[in-house]
Amino acid sequence: MKNKVLQYDKFFDVKGLVEEFKEFARPKAIKHRMMDKQKIVEKQKEKQEVSYVSGRKKDIAI
Repeated sequence: MKNKVLQYDKFFDVKGLVEEFKEFARPKAIKHRMMDKQKIVEKQKEKQEVSYVSGRKKDIAI
């Protein structure tokens, strides 16, 4: 098991993926992505129109 972990570690290190992942997973980067997504959602909400659907007739059943 340890050999497999070492193989994966070496592979990620050779490909430079460790540094890329550290950059991707840092808290500030995640916060910035979340803020960008929140702005997109707010714009979508502004574009949506709220329409009123008339309800049923308000007759009384006898």
